[in-house]
Amino acid sequence: MYTYRIEMVNHDDMSDQKGVTITRDKWCSTPLHTHEFIEIVYIIAGNGIQQINGKDHFVKRGDVTYMKIGDSHKFCSNNGMQVLNCIFMPNAFPHHIGNENTNADSLDAIPNLIHLPSNSILEVENLLLKIERENEERQFAYQSLLKNYASILVTLLFRYARSESNASTNAFVSSILDYLEENFAKSSLALVSKHFNFSPSYFSKLFKKNVGMSFSKYITDRRMRAAIRLITNTNNTVASILKDVGFTEPKQFYKVFRDYTGTSPGEYRKAYQNAISTNDSEPPVFSAVGYEN
Repeated sequence: MYTYRIEMVNHDDMSDQKGVTITRDKWCSTPLHTHEFIEIVYIIAGNGIQQINGKDHFVKRGDVTYMKIGDSHKFCSNNGMQVLNCIFMPNAFPHHIGNENTNADSLDAIPNLIHLPSNSILEVENLLLKIERENEERQFAYQSLLKNYASILVTLLFRYARSESNASTNAFVSSILDYLEENFAKSSLALVSKHFNFSPSYFSKLFKKNVGMSFSKYITDRRMRAAIRLITNTNNTVASILKDVGFTEPKQFYKVFRDYTGTSPGEYRKAYQNAISTNDSEPPVFSAVGYEN
């Protein structure tokens, strides 16, 4: 696999390894290669397959591919893709770009592929055209402008990547909650994390960060809500109910139930039935206040 060095790519502006340059190309295919610089490729027109680090991505107008130093990639297109290819070294502008809003380390935090929002495509295209024009005209201090424009470009990519990541995370968390709604009675941290292809420790952190409570407490809450519904709306025995909602030990169920409601299952059912029959008081209401797991 071939490796491109910065001085091989373009003019002597890059000799200090702190410059920014851009080229407009039409590619049908490129061989697998890597390089010793950062490369941002914007698809102007056409579509095709971009393979990055062994993974194939379908790309089209409005997509941006971002290759860090050492990333391997190649293009393949049947109709030819028009691209703007912007390259620079990490030290072309301040390394702290983006750190105000991310916990990751600047340039390394940008993913390999970003799908631009439709209302942002022209914004990015106009910025890249400014970089292209400055690179062609090379007026006084043009490299300073190129670095400023490139800095803005990278910052925008951070924003789009975070927005795309948040939307993806929200959809993923929704799929987890949907799964738990159907399977709460038989769910455990080990089983659910395996179902979603995560380690238990990572899944536990991910769940708490996005749901706002631990996985254990969420499952216990859901089981208690189901148990109370069955206690108040059926004549099923407590022994049957605790198994139906996912408890295996009666002693544990009774303890958790009392922690949640302040009373036993039998007393709760009796109080509920009395309230309904006499209409002189409100039925007891389930509350998990004060319970932690």
